[in-house]
Amino acid sequence: MTEIISLALVITAKLSWYDPSLCDTAPVNCFDPDRWWQMAAGHDARDWYGAALACPAEFPIGTRFVISGSRWALADGEWLCLDRGGAIVIDGRGVSTLDLLRRKPVWAETLSVIAIPPP
Repeated sequence: MTEIISLALVITAKLSWYDPSLCDTAPVNCFDPDRWWQMAAGHDARDWYGAALACPAEFPIGTRFVISGSRWALADGEWLCLDRGGAIVIDGRGVSTLDLLRRKPVWAETLSVIAIPPP
């Protein structure tokens, strides 16, 4: 029997949020105004609100992030990395920015998050 095992990592993450449908009024939210819904993985953002995020390039597309303990549970849940962004990086202190695809803001907070790379 062959078994695929994924390792989980606990990372420190700074949370933010974005809504690419605001491209015309808040350009920082989108890469291409003509195709604002297109995420880096090729998925349509309109189908992924509340479930996808942009993560640093050091994490493969398809990495799952499990967030718990966020303020008022606004960011709690499992999120799938399907996007990137110029400001979505791991900073000099090792803190990863995770930019959640949402229509409403989350608290900009830093907390421990579980990262599960794809098998």
